[in-house]
Amino acid sequence: MEKAIADNEAHAKAEREAIAALEAHAKAPISLPTPDAIVERALDLDAMLAGAPLRAREALRRFFQGGNIILTPDHEKGHYVAKAEFLPLVALSELAANKITKPPAGSRGPSGTSVGCAGRI
Repeated sequence: MEKAIADNEAHAKAEREAIAALEAHAKAPISLPTPDAIVERALDLDAMLAGAPLRAREALRRFFQGGNIILTPDHEKGHYVAKAEFLPLVALSELAANKITKPPAGSRGPSGTSVGCAGRI
């Protein structure tokens, strides 16, 4: 009987410690990437696309609602209009979890433009 009580007390102590660890983890601040890290990974699509286009497309798909970018032709202006719903929290969570790797060595670094094939955005 004493052994059973000692076992139960040890189990209860382990449970209390596990609960305390979970509470401490829940109260800890979330580690977010720096703005520079976000910009570096978000804008350097050239390196990703040049190295592995299929992998890049699949990686980018997660950042858009439904995984789609809808292209609609504008016959009057002679170009397509792209529409998508960007999911920034997906990008942030993957950056924070280090699921997105740095661009390959020798890449040009962050790159991007506000000018597209259809003119200034």
